[in-house]
Amino acid sequence: MSGGRNRVYIKLVHYTICILFLCMPFLVYAAPLDARISGAMDWERLKINAEISINVKQTGLPMPSGRALMEDALFSSFYAKIEPFILSIPVDSSTVLGDWVNRGDLSPAVVDALAGGAGRVPTVFSRDFTQMSASYRIDLAAVSQKMIRHKRSADIRSALEPVESPAYTGILIIASEELPFHGHKASRFLVPCLFPKIWDTSMNLIYEKNIVNPDVFKTDTMIRYTKSDNIFQKSPSGISPDVEKIIGNKPLRIIARGVFGISATDPIIDTNDALKIISSEDNKRLLREGKVVIVLSDSVLVKKIVDTEN
Repeated sequence: MSGGRNRVYIKLVHYTICILFLCMPFLVYAAPLDARISGAMDWERLKINAEISINVKQTGLPMPSGRALMEDALFSSFYAKIEPFILSIPVDSSTVLGDWVNRGDLSPAVVDALAGGAGRVPTVFSRDFTQMSASYRIDLAAVSQKMIRHKRSADIRSALEPVESPAYTGILIIASEELPFHGHKASRFLVPCLFPKIWDTSMNLIYEKNIVNPDVFKTDTMIRYTKSDNIFQKSPSGISPDVEKIIGNKPLRIIARGVFGISATDPIIDTNDALKIISSEDNKRLLREGKVVIVLSDSVLVKKIVDTEN
């Protein structure tokens, strides 16, 4: 179902429920549904997991005949509550998805498709049958593709004085601790976003979305985030199988030196580490292929959904 058709469908559901509240004699009262949402965005898996529930009695719908309408009401409430959360997802250091929609760089239909196309677990009732709930999952890996405009990879800066560097299988940046916040007398945890940039300690730009082959975004994103446990495994590489699929078993391991950007989304790496990447065509290719993983604090890998209406 397209984004526009999703929006029309959801409006029809709202109208149907309102008509039922106004016209059906067995309804108790026509009040807004007491819908409650909980869940979080998982940056490690690039998914939003959410659960929404409504008060069965409040809907006034008879059971079991009213179950289908109640499920529509549940989805309608989910859509209304998850859309603001989706729009708040950080894109880069200074913008969120809502900014891209407002300035016309991202179609509202993309957001509609994310919310309307959410995978749903069948609805369930609480043990006392007072609540109906459903769980939804939204995959954000593909949203990056809708935001990419370049047709070919941008050039990567070359080293003025190249250094000898082996061919690595990927790039692993460890930024799980609080780091100096560039331009501020403070330290911050690096926070995730869809399109981070990587800088060296001389503040040369090393990596950004236009460097990545646009074909990468058809199935993935330019960077993956993970937690410390996944790089201290009991295996020859010390890396978990999921992370090893992205950066291989012999990545260049880099300790981040700082964070940069309005929202502290961009890691700063040592200039010597940056030289190991840009001195070798093989290692530059890792950037073009998006073979980059950043290790973050557990505290920032999950962004909870806050139900502001409850």
